[in-house]
Amino acid sequence: LYGCETFTGSCVIGGLPSVLTKKVFTTVVAKSTCFVVKISQRHFTAVFEKHQDDRKKLFAAAQRAFSKMCDEFQQNTWIAKSLEKQLAVMPCLHGSSSGFIVSLAKAVEPRLLIAGQEIFLSSNKEEGADL
Repeated sequence: LYGCETFTGSCVIGGLPSVLTKKVFTTVVAKSTCFVVKISQRHFTAVFEKHQDDRKKLFAAAQRAFSKMCDEFQQNTWIAKSLEKQLAVMPCLHGSSSGFIVSLAKAVEPRLLIAGQEIFLSSNKEEGADL
């Protein structure tokens, strides 16, 4: 399984995206009999309403982490080089000139995809996927 981790004893699986996005999929496979508890968005929101200060602190921390991730993404010019390498090994682009690969890497626009976020395909073929 992709991203498979084994836990012994009690554990909590999830994160803030689980609360902020419409759908989150998590697969849990028990090796032995155990209890599983789901904390729904409704329950999380109800607790947030009772603990406003904690909600503010949690969202502020999430905002700082998100801003840091975005800043690091924008500052790292190696992303374009990495994209060039990834494009060059794609079977459908095999044999393309390096100039073409460089131009294609510069033309595409990476977008942030939050865990659990859906990708909607646009009806306009020029637009591509709507993230």
